[in-house]
Amino acid sequence: MNADDLDSFDLALLREVQSDNQITSAALAERVNLSPSACLRRLQKLHESGLIRRDAALLDYAALGRGLTVMTLVALKVETSGLGTGFAARVGAHAYVTQCMSVTGEFDFALTLRLTSMQEYERFIEAELLNDANVARFVTLVGLKETKFETAIPLDHLRR
Repeated sequence: MNADDLDSFDLALLREVQSDNQITSAALAERVNLSPSACLRRLQKLHESGLIRRDAALLDYAALGRGLTVMTLVALKVETSGLGTGFAARVGAHAYVTQCMSVTGEFDFALTLRLTSMQEYERFIEAELLNDANVARFVTLVGLKETKFETAIPLDHLRR
């Protein structure tokens, strides 16, 4: 199953579970106008196909002591597949690195870190950026105030 195979029921299910993946099958069935068993079968297919990557709870970072958000842009001296893959795997091994993305432009990677303190970030910089001979430079952006955080994506372009 891929995006081209989705019908209006699949799209409705995806919209609903993006905002609440703990909704009961009865409530979900009512919202999308299907039987609970049909909803569960369709959700299983969406999971198996990879269109639903996983179910997760969104935690309050600040309330749980990880209120410092740092975005770091990293330029490598030599960006080959092996070196870039190794860098991504190494920094991605840190649980507080919540996103690592290779990017275009003057930087090679964009990282998002959810940290307890600037000292934790300093330790990360020392261990992963300053001690890596292939890191040419990096830029640090410190989040001040989160004005929007959304994990749901629009699906309107897939209307049938």
